[in-house]
Amino acid sequence: MKKYLTYGLCLLFSGVTAIVYAQETPCPATITELKQIRKQNDNPFFSEKCENKMLKSIRTGNKEWILGSDFLLGTGSAYLNEATPIAVTLAIPANPIAVLELTYKDGGDSVATMQDLCVAPFIEPTEQQIKDFDAAAIKALQEAKVPAYLEKARQECIASFISDKKNAAKFAYNPSTDNSN
Repeated sequence: MKKYLTYGLCLLFSGVTAIVYAQETPCPATITELKQIRKQNDNPFFSEKCENKMLKSIRTGNKEWILGSDFLLGTGSAYLNEATPIAVTLAIPANPIAVLELTYKDGGDSVATMQDLCVAPFIEPTEQQIKDFDAAAIKALQEAKVPAYLEKARQECIASFISDKKNAAKFAYNPSTDNSN
């Protein structure tokens, strides 16, 4: 039995009330399925569980999902638009070559830039979180056997993480200096 998520939106215009329904889109198991869904519906509606499943596929280093991650952007989901670049960066220790592939397009625009990908992807991280992630990313990048065309991207990404690690104290969240209250 298909599950339907329904939201009601009442529009009051000239005394007319309309209800708009959004049907939950089945969760794609592959990027190929996601591409087909996007061809049929530019703004599919995925459940939170489905969105998390797709993002986990990226974070854990699944090459297909990393290389197809741009299909998650622009779906109408603010969560996917925010979380996809973070998931891709978190995939660097698991699959640095696939992530570097996003920065390279032969004769075309790249999907992502070094500034997007080669920094610790946390919101209000501690200094230790930044240093730990940067160390894991640097190690993975150094150990990866990258094709020659990605060597420049690898070196730039390593340099970015080294700089990020050196400046961790500057970028880290420090509750003692939080004046938001």
